[in-house]
Amino acid sequence: MSRRRAGALALALASATLVDACSYELHDDLPDDLPMGAVIGAPASARRDATGCLADDEAFVHRALARLQGRPPRGVREARVLADYVAQLDAAGLDGRRLLARGLTDDPRFVQRWRVVLEELIELPRGGGRGMTMCHGPARAAGEDAALAEHVRDHDPDEAFGEPWGLGDLIESSLRLDDVTPALRARLLTRMIAPIQGNNVTAEELERARRTNFGRSFEALLLGRRGECLACHNDEASVTDHADPALDRFWPHPARLDRAVYGDSRGRAEEEVHAAFRYAGFADDGWLAPWGARDCGALAPGYEGDLLEVPAYLAGPLPAGATALDVEARLRLGLERLRDDGPVTAAADAAPTPEEALAMMVAMRLVDSAWAQLAGARLTMAHGYPRNEGQRDALLELTARFVDSGFSPRTLAVELVVHPALNQAPAGECAAGSRLPEGDASAPLPALFDPYAPERDPERPGNGLGDALHRRDPWALLDRASQALDWATPGRFPYPYAWEDEALLRGLGARLSEEELGQRGLDWGALLMWESRAAEGLDPGFAGPRHAALEGAGEGDLVDRLLDHADAQARASFGELAAALADRVLGAPAIASEERALLEALTGMSWETSVHARARGELEDAARRVVGALLATPEFMIAGLYPSPQDETPRLVLPEDTTRALCERRLPALLASVPDAPGFRCDDDGVTLLWSDGGG
Repeated sequence: MSRRRAGALALALASATLVDACSYELHDDLPDDLPMGAVIGAPASARRDATGCLADDEAFVHRALARLQGRPPRGVREARVLADYVAQLDAAGLDGRRLLARGLTDDPRFVQRWRVVLEELIELPRGGGRGMTMCHGPARAAGEDAALAEHVRDHDPDEAFGEPWGLGDLIESSLRLDDVTPALRARLLTRMIAPIQGNNVTAEELERARRTNFGRSFEALLLGRRGECLACHNDEASVTDHADPALDRFWPHPARLDRAVYGDSRGRAEEEVHAAFRYAGFADDGWLAPWGARDCGALAPGYEGDLLEVPAYLAGPLPAGATALDVEARLRLGLERLRDDGPVTAAADAAPTPEEALAMMVAMRLVDSAWAQLAGARLTMAHGYPRNEGQRDALLELTARFVDSGFSPRTLAVELVVHPALNQAPAGECAAGSRLPEGDASAPLPALFDPYAPERDPERPGNGLGDALHRRDPWALLDRASQALDWATPGRFPYPYAWEDEALLRGLGARLSEEELGQRGLDWGALLMWESRAAEGLDPGFAGPRHAALEGAGEGDLVDRLLDHADAQARASFGELAAALADRVLGAPAIASEERALLEALTGMSWETSVHARARGELEDAARRVVGALLATPEFMIAGLYPSPQDETPRLVLPEDTTRALCERRLPALLASVPDAPGFRCDDDGVTLLWSDGGG
């Protein structure tokens, strides 16, 4: 591959080694009576509202499609049509990027991609002892509309839905309802069904271990806290805090949520916080299936059977013998109050109630986790708090919009996709006409991805594109390949028997169970594993959905159909076939001369060879080798990269992927999100929006 691609891979490898770790920096000059409010309440003039060096609209299209629908554009033609659509909306005084992103969420591929994102956000086990295959794996009719999620949202757990369903169905239904809270509340309860197991211990010792396990995982998953960190890091004081904002390494929420949730936020006894997550007498022999989800186990409401009799405390005192049902009720109340009154802010007239503080912490954690899914790193450290002002401000702003939207996953997805930090260009491109707000050409981003960068290099005040590069997560990588090549996507759960290729999932670092948390590293083993499966460019035969029908495609995968189409062309060459493959897989049909030489050596076929001069089997083998090479490029594997501007338009193009066909297929759904939507005209040059006042 070219030196630019090799250099990008080296940069991505370096970026991927950064660790999001808990910081315990000690300051000898830290005042004993640190005025936290003074630091948090710094005037707005002291903060940078920077957008860095924004990339152009075509780059935005590439990133938005990947983040919202898990796919590349169907070639440069689609990228140009959508970028032109954005530009025309901007010219009409609208926010073209936001409207495009919102329109892209109205597509089955958004539900498919963001179902996986939500599964990762709530850490739904896919296998192992807590996999609960029948609860998580099968797809039932209940997930096909919003009725299930609406029922869970509006009813207590003892009111059954009336149809079979599992947690996977509820996640999908929550996306259709556009409210994440039903899936969140159900996960809080169904997780109690699968405890850790133990032998040769007393019932009391096993119960204590189970509570600790359930409680700590609840804190880590939904609160972003670690009990052992609270003594040194809580929103009243921290060993990394400092009165001087330039030296401050601790930026919590200004409303002191910890105190409202934990009481004494400097460290309440862990067993009291975890007491509500008891298993004995609650989940070991129950009869109530939450909301009627019989495949997800049963619980026993009531306060009997508490082996340890420890007083429970979480967002205030809980009844003796409390259970996760009490936590769920408290969380539901807090979510409803935030839905009615808006997010907790520093400017509120009164301190938040414990329930509101609990719900706000959960909302912040979900936003932080969603950011990490797209950005590759959290806005917080391992102790759950931002390390700098930029991270804190970004987290609070995104959380406020998420709460104001009624906990809408679509709104959260759009806000992330249009965020300036996730749309950076290389700094050198700013002077070449990149999209920049007036007067902001030199304002750098805060250190959002790598908060340690300014201390390693004082001349570097923030982060840029290189800090945001990371390998796509395993499911996104597999989906991208499947959609680019019109293959079926891989199954998410080992249902009914096993995954189609468990070794590949493990090699890529997919999170399969609570014992295997997953990773996005680019170690040599992962690269070899990917190459072993992708290098031949053959459909792996996965069992998940196939989206080719959404595009009006016929039988066979991309290679089959392109070969059929090339065979019908009078002068089609192997080079044109390779360019068409690169166009669909990377959105970049231009192949440099040195890359061309490598592909000729790999395939044993000259660039000028006529497709009519070789046997079909020989030509297909060569085309699939090209696909394998493209799937191993940094442009395909690294999130955040996008093709350089493309001047070339491939001559070979399938009928469903012409400019006119793509325009006519995309515009009706996209314009549904535009206020007072204009008409449109599609032709071979692209799209023209037709406004009622004659503009366009």
